Amino acid sequence: MKRLIYIGLIVSSLLIAACGEDRTHEFVELTQHSTWIYEQMKDKYLWGDLIPEQDYKAFFYEGTKFFSSVTKAANKNDSWSYCLSDTAQTDPHERGYFNHHDTYGMDFTLMSDPTRMTSRSFVRVTYVAPGSPADQCGLHRGDFISMVDSTRMTSGNVAKYLKNGSSHSLIVHHIDTLTNDTVVWTDTLFAKLPASCYVEEEAFPVRNFINFAGSWIGYLMCTRLTAGPDEQQTSSDKYLKQLDDHMAYFLQEEPTELVLDLRLCNYGTIEMAQRIASYIVPANRRDGIFAQTYWNDRYAGNNQTFRYDATLGSLELSRVYIIVSNYTQGAAEWLIQGLKNTLGEKNVILIGTAPTKGQNVQTQYIGSSFGYRLYPAVAYVADGTGNYNYTTFQPNYSISESNSKTLMYMKEFGEPEELLFLTTLYAMFLVEE
Repeated sequence: MKRLIYIGLIVSSLLIAACGEDRTHEFVELTQHSTWIYEQMKDKYLWGDLIPEQDYKAFFYEGTKFFSSVTKAANKNDSWSYCLSDTAQTDPHERGYFNHHDTYGMDFTLMSDPTRMTSRSFVRVTYVAPGSPADQCGLHRGDFISMVDSTRMTSGNVAKYLKNGSSHSLIVHHIDTLTNDTVVWTDTLFAKLPASCYVEEEAFPVRNFINFAGSWIGYLMCTRLTAGPDEQQTSSDKYLKQLDDHMAYFLQEEPTELVLDLRLCNYGTIEMAQRIASYIVPANRRDGIFAQTYWNDRYAGNNQTFRYDATLGSLELSRVYIIVSNYTQGAAEWLIQGLKNTLGEKNVILIGTAPTKGQNVQTQYIGSSFGYRLYPAVAYVADGTGNYNYTTFQPNYSISESNSKTLMYMKEFGEPEELLFLTTLYAMFLVEE
């Protein structure tokens, strides 16, 4: 802070000397946003003590650029903290081409012609949010889109046409595999995609039970571990109640195995992770600690211990199967680490297309001033033993959805023929052996 005052005096003197008038207020107006960010980060940031003094020129940066320079200087590996402009209409929890604020409600990938008959590219739909514009026009996971408004899709224009925007006309295709393993188009459909809009993505969109080889298996998909739709900035506990309703049904059905699908779960709270873990672990293991947080020395009083909730019903499961992807992040990873610590490494079996992100810290909104909102990492999230040195989680069983041999298995989530769920079912019997 002394250096900031010193720099301010120097610049003020230069301004007065050069112009013959006191223009100190201009310096303050141009740098006050960065000064506020610097002070907040030095105080609350988990690695605040590692933030070096900044060159005075940096204080003239735009706020998000200055924030990035501060975090990079303190911890170049911090990819979790972020700063947003108050006017920015962005979703910090965007997944691929899907966001909550302004979206068609789908995610997709661009791939070459699966029939290998042309050199054209096709959009493969990988996710459709219920109730979204994509859902309303009849799109499903696994559909192919070849043209939008008579324009062929390429890597250069796909985001422009299908991330968000006005209404479009689509040409949609489906595929099938012949007995000689040849992939062919089965039909061509025309669809009208409504304009993009805000989409409230349900936290628990799919629940299912199947009887597989004599085992009664429960399946639950989770897209975010929050108590309610936080992008609406309300204190809703809608999703917490949904979780309790789902678990009440699971407790009634008494599954012998549980598949928890976290492939789309990229953020949430410790409390929700703790709650779902409390339902899973056996009652005789719930006297332990699920997670702990460790803040910087100035805020050590905020350190918390999160114990399993013994007031909730227990599924009495000694192991759990979790589907993951490179979207799996934050609260989903805290849940995985907590369960691994309680149930044992070998009893938390991961199935996925890629390793998880590796977020072992909690971020927190710390205020809005001068047109910017800050979301720095403020605490490590440790397991019951105090270990927060975990990084990405590698799947025990890894499989690719883009492999030509797996094209036909991009079914709806929760269907037993869906590639990762099917892989999980077979993994159960490999674990048994």
